Amino acid sequence: LVPQQEEGLQGWLVLTGCHRHA
Repeated sequence: LVPQQEEGLQGWLVLTGCHRHA
């Protein structure tokens, strides 16, 4: 995975995590 994809995946997981926690 290229850095951009990694950042995208991490950001997506963070967003979904926030929604799930909220």
